[in-house]
Amino acid sequence: MNVFVLNGSPKGVSSNTFKVTTAFLDGLNNTGEHNIEIINISKAKIDHCHGCFACWTKTPGKCVIKDDMEGFINRYIKADLIVWSFPLYYFGMPSKIKAFLDRLLPTNLPYMELNEDGTSGHASRYDLSHQRHVLISTCGFYATKHNYDALISQFDILCGDKLTKIIRTEGELLKVPQLKGKISEYLAHVKQAGLEFSKLGKIETTTQEKLNELLYPPDVFIKMADASWEINDPCTNNKPQDKSYNFIKQMSATYNSESYINDIILEMHFTDIDKTYQLCLGKKECLVKMNDFTPYTTRIETTFELWLQISEGKVDGAKAMMNGKYKVLGEFSTMLKMSDYFGTKKSM
Repeated sequence: MNVFVLNGSPKGVSSNTFKVTTAFLDGLNNTGEHNIEIINISKAKIDHCHGCFACWTKTPGKCVIKDDMEGFINRYIKADLIVWSFPLYYFGMPSKIKAFLDRLLPTNLPYMELNEDGTSGHASRYDLSHQRHVLISTCGFYATKHNYDALISQFDILCGDKLTKIIRTEGELLKVPQLKGKISEYLAHVKQAGLEFSKLGKIETTTQEKLNELLYPPDVFIKMADASWEINDPCTNNKPQDKSYNFIKQMSATYNSESYINDIILEMHFTDIDKTYQLCLGKKECLVKMNDFTPYTTRIETTFELWLQISEGKVDGAKAMMNGKYKVLGEFSTMLKMSDYFGTKKSM
């Protein structure tokens, strides 16, 4: 099967969406039987359609603009599967892949057809009945409703029943190293989806349900998303360069209240930047304090840089502590339950 992958993110291979696409392709080509070609739209020379209709009149099937689209159209026509990979941009697609879509005009005939349902459209210049499409997209919202409505409607019209969709809401979380375990679990489901599509031509219902599950509940995600912006906080007047505050806010947002046994005051003192925070682990939520501290249950004294590396899985927390790179004061039992409290895969 010839697979033509359109990576439409302006961030290219570094995009959150492309992480999902890569997992899908890994599953799709598990047996190595498919011919997969990937183009990075952001690096391609694609001008916007001029609306001259020369491709319908003067040069039928050929665009008068001389750029990369001529070769792309030839590969598009020959493809058995088109994978559209891009993030949601303002309820639609990024402008450059929209330009790609507009420039597919030469693949249609100018003559209008009347469909059985009363709608009309243009017939294809080529026999593309063998083609199927997969739309893979991520966004920074937690819901598709009122966000993806226009885009999904457009692709439903373009592709009909030959369309398969993988929509990853809360997509910004895919770049958070501290969520590596949860992200890996999700990408494993995406890989399974690719494997099923290769064998069955569809994604099984149970797998699709896994793909549609939120990574975090909406209220938790909103807190995490809001804390990720490195801008002045009007409540605390924290400066944008103070990454420790954003980190602590995100850490508190991942608190798993189901792990609650009793109130815990986890005090974090970052020695390199002389910042102290208290994470108050309660029955329903984890509150952050920057002053008016109460006696701590457990205090961790570490450099912020080291703790960041531990949270990202770059440094083994237990070994770092044994080697004296950070200190734990108070009840050590809190450390043994860090993975329960904050959803990480390892205790710190």
